[in-house]
Amino acid sequence: MYRTAVSRLRHLKGGVGSLQAKRYATSSAVASRPSSPGFFSWLTGERTSSLPSLDTPLEGVSLPPSLPDFVQPGKFKVTTLDNGIRIASETSVNAGASIGIYLDCGSIYETPVSCGASHLLEKMAFKSTKNRSHLRIIREVEAIGGNILASASREQMGYTFDALKTYVPEMVELLVDSVRNPVFLDWEVNEELSRLKSELGELRNNPQGLLLEAIHSAGFSGALANPLLAPESVLSSLDGTVLEEFVAENYTAPRMVLAASGVDIDELVTIAEPLLSDLPKVPRPAEPKSVYVGGDFRQQADSGSTHVALAFGVPGGWLKEKEAVTLTVLQMLMGGGGSFSAGGPGKGMHSRLYIRVLNEHQQIQSFSAFNSIFNNTGLFGIYASTSSDFVSKAVDIAVEELITIATPSKVTQEQLNRAKQATKSAVLMNLESRMIVAEDIGRQILTYGERKPMEQFLKIVEGITLSDITNIAQKIISSPLTMASHGDGRSLTAEVSPPQPPPSDARGYPIPRHHVICRAARLVQSRTSASSLTEYLSSLSPPLSPAEASEILKSLNCPRLAHTFFHFCPSISPNFRHDAYTYNRLILILSNSTLPDRFDLVRTLLADMEGSGTRGNISTVNLLIGFFGKSDDLNTCMELIKQWDLKMNCYTYKCLLQAYLRSRDAHEALRVYNEMRRKGYKLDIFAYNMLLDALAKNDKVDQVYRVFEDMKRKHCEPDSYTYTIMIRMTGKIGKVDESIALFDEMITKGRSLNLVVYNTMIQALANGRMVDKVVLLFSKMVERDCRPNEFTYSVILNVLGATGQLGKLDEVVEVSRKYMNKSIYAYLIRTLSQLGYTSEAHRLFCNMWNFHDRGDRDAYMSMLESLCSSGKTTEAIDLLSKVHEKGINPDTIMYNTVFSALGKLKQISHLHDLYIKLKQDGLLPDIFTYNILIASFGRAGKVDEAVKVFEELENSNCKPDIVSYNSLINSLGKNGNLDGAHMRFKEMQEKGLCPDVVTYSTLIECFGKTEKVDMACRLFDEMLAEGCCPNIVTYNILLDCLERSGRTAEAVDLYAKLKQQGLTPDSITYAILERLQSGSHRKVRVRRQHPITGWVQGWGLQSASTGT
Repeated sequence: MYRTAVSRLRHLKGGVGSLQAKRYATSSAVASRPSSPGFFSWLTGERTSSLPSLDTPLEGVSLPPSLPDFVQPGKFKVTTLDNGIRIASETSVNAGASIGIYLDCGSIYETPVSCGASHLLEKMAFKSTKNRSHLRIIREVEAIGGNILASASREQMGYTFDALKTYVPEMVELLVDSVRNPVFLDWEVNEELSRLKSELGELRNNPQGLLLEAIHSAGFSGALANPLLAPESVLSSLDGTVLEEFVAENYTAPRMVLAASGVDIDELVTIAEPLLSDLPKVPRPAEPKSVYVGGDFRQQADSGSTHVALAFGVPGGWLKEKEAVTLTVLQMLMGGGGSFSAGGPGKGMHSRLYIRVLNEHQQIQSFSAFNSIFNNTGLFGIYASTSSDFVSKAVDIAVEELITIATPSKVTQEQLNRAKQATKSAVLMNLESRMIVAEDIGRQILTYGERKPMEQFLKIVEGITLSDITNIAQKIISSPLTMASHGDGRSLTAEVSPPQPPPSDARGYPIPRHHVICRAARLVQSRTSASSLTEYLSSLSPPLSPAEASEILKSLNCPRLAHTFFHFCPSISPNFRHDAYTYNRLILILSNSTLPDRFDLVRTLLADMEGSGTRGNISTVNLLIGFFGKSDDLNTCMELIKQWDLKMNCYTYKCLLQAYLRSRDAHEALRVYNEMRRKGYKLDIFAYNMLLDALAKNDKVDQVYRVFEDMKRKHCEPDSYTYTIMIRMTGKIGKVDESIALFDEMITKGRSLNLVVYNTMIQALANGRMVDKVVLLFSKMVERDCRPNEFTYSVILNVLGATGQLGKLDEVVEVSRKYMNKSIYAYLIRTLSQLGYTSEAHRLFCNMWNFHDRGDRDAYMSMLESLCSSGKTTEAIDLLSKVHEKGINPDTIMYNTVFSALGKLKQISHLHDLYIKLKQDGLLPDIFTYNILIASFGRAGKVDEAVKVFEELENSNCKPDIVSYNSLINSLGKNGNLDGAHMRFKEMQEKGLCPDVVTYSTLIECFGKTEKVDMACRLFDEMLAEGCCPNIVTYNILLDCLERSGRTAEAVDLYAKLKQQGLTPDSITYAILERLQSGSHRKVRVRRQHPITGWVQGWGLQSASTGT
């Protein structure tokens, strides 16, 4: 309540926050003009001085300080005395206090002897007691400026005292004295009986009160049929003795509550306990039974108007809080009033009964909805007052309104929202009264045993939907009718038949109309004009339901079309409103789609839900968790659970756990799992395996063991994948014995042993260097017809190589002979070659050669590469010449591999012969072949041969590329033909080929070796100007040239440029710098193979052979 008030104050302050505290006008237009002359000036013709503008503060007037932005809400507390009396209070910042004694006692507890006692007790409240006369009570109340009040209802009675907080002790003592010690003096009783008789006589002039009393007597069987107003026939039998006996029987400790507003609970208990603790503790009697049966009451009267009340039974009463609050909103929704209603909550021009009845039928004087809610039941109906000749029509109108409110889609969302706001406003404004707060506390504790927070009531109101209104209305009018009339009502009849509900399934949900879904889906998918779809859907009766819209969305196979139709639905009818299920349907469709903006679309849907006040369900959250699966969005999902007041179920936890696992957040996943354990939930085998796998991969060994044991305690038996995870983890951390134990347990429990299980166990044994067991398990694997794959052989090869037992590879191959196909041979040969075991690779290759008629190209290529990389070119050439025997035609790539090896070893004669054989075999050299040959001839000093091959390249279908020119320039330059190298450099530029860092580095080195350092420097500057960035090799070449020529300063400057470019010096750079610092440079130095030359040549060849 306080938070609501504070938020309103903040809103108001936000609107005028820029104005001064004493400013009165907010319109600049008004403030800018002087005030016009008043009426007196116009009348007399006199002119007065101009009045100040409205934004000028008045002299001598100042505004009070603004309310604080936050007022501490009152603290509520309840205490129960030993005898069962409950004392409750809520503190308040106000200076006043309201205290009341409320009793679980009313007319339902009356017997035929005590009939009317409750009504008379209300009148006898605060009369003479054993300690005070009535006059003294009045004087004491007036002396402190207080107010006293008593009320009686069918189920409860209340005595309230309102005054300043200063007088709390006096208030409590007087209240207790009035309730506990009444003396019921004869003259006072007789005086009140006389007044009662007069009031009952005046009741004839209040037909509405008479009828509301009559429908209880006619509609109920049992205690609620007892009259609240004492019948005139029993007044003569009521006296002080009857009242004393009624009070003694019903005013007992367990049925009494002392409630206060604005009083500290400790102070209240201190004062009240001595006054109330001596009341005996007696068992609280069961509430008398009442059953709504319906009935009829007619009272003839000669008057021009007839008054009619139609009522129905209310299921549940206050003890079913949601239905009771919904009924309150329903009454506010229907509203009504008199023909000249002054408005107010639930009345005036906005209520349904006012708009639909009072505005349309001038003959009706009054027409309004009413309800009477009790603990376990209640009444709801319509009261009408009209002329006698129109009363039958008025009854028909009332019946029609009741049926309409119970018919789906007849109430709009706008009307419901207005009714909910009016209900909240009325309740909150009432609770601004201290006396009402005290009464609310007392009556709630009598009803519920506690005081429910206002936030709970507001949440229930906010959560009421159109379906709730329809359902409660249908329940109401399904009960028997009670009709009461005053006036000319002898011929009145009424029959209320609930609207025929649509077909529903076993759970009570309406069954969607199949023909509507099919027709609408066809119209949407045909992409006809929107008017055709609107025309069809608008013609439906009853109109399209959210459940049917959900099924139409499901029928559409286009996510974008489904999204468009979803937003189209509200335009069909102002009453259509998407519910949680239609939102869930679209979220599911979008989550399964591949739309690039699907995440943004779902986030927009969530914003729409919040804007429309649609409350999602736990399925909504589950879908969102599965869809988003990212930390930020998961936090949003958790906030929605709090916002919608949902409870997470086992499936929600599982979705959340899997989402964290998918986002590789094992820590959060473990936290969710621990929370699930505390709540007694268990995972399925799939989720357990996901969690174990994630924890194992994050090296959370202890947690893995704990989850594994929990899993078995929860009677979730591990499967093959579970054991695989455990074996992999234990093998990884070196606990091979545990891996073996888990493997044995797996076999004992009859779990299937698949390839992954065997590979995992073999790897665990390999980690422990248990070669014999690896080979033994491999043999068992093959015996059980489980085909090994490349990973299996890789693990075995690694452990055999690491332990120096590659000789056992033959045993492994022999064991798996039936699975040794060409691809496995190729893999083993390639792997052995990569690991450096050339001899073993060759032996295995020979094994394959001897036992397979047809070879495998990959295997032969692997063997060829292995022979070439180990320098066994003769064997490589021999293999190349024989591969055709196994059905494999040698290709250019195979030749290029051998060419490259021969060139590196400068075996030119073999290179020539093989090149000729390539042509004889009908193969055409490719660009890589030419580049390898040019580089190889150049490396061997055969420049003419290199030039010849280059010219052959130019005349072929292949054209020289940058690598071709680099190889030729390197050959020419390194073999002394610097002019030829420079000419080729210019030629490649003329042909549109841009020299790269290799080209420039090669020429710079060549110029440097021939002491043409200036030319090398100019070439370096040209390189920079062309935008070709030198690398560390280029800098090392030029630094070496400058150091050898004694140009130390230039070398230092060049080193500075190297650092500015962000390059990292290598060992060669530091060697040159050491020579610079020592000054040991010599212009002529006899050295071994130039190291820089080696880099360039190696680089060029590497580039040339990359394509091979």
